[in-house]
Amino acid sequence: MIEQNGNNSLLLKQSQVAQMMQICERQVYELRRKGLLATVKIGNKIRFLPYDVAACVEKLRSHDKDG
Repeated sequence: MIEQNGNNSLLLKQSQVAQMMQICERQVYELRRKGLLATVKIGNKIRFLPYDVAACVEKLRSHDKDG
């Protein structure tokens, strides 16, 4: 079951992801481009699942540990 995030939104905008991760929106774009952050495309809009944001952080953590 997919849970909604705190603001009752199932999907996040790029600006919300940037705010959550405390990075700029350009860095969110780079994470997408590198395949580290999965997206949901609806029409011409790009959105993110909170689960995928958390998974991206875990990938970055394990990458940091590996050197």
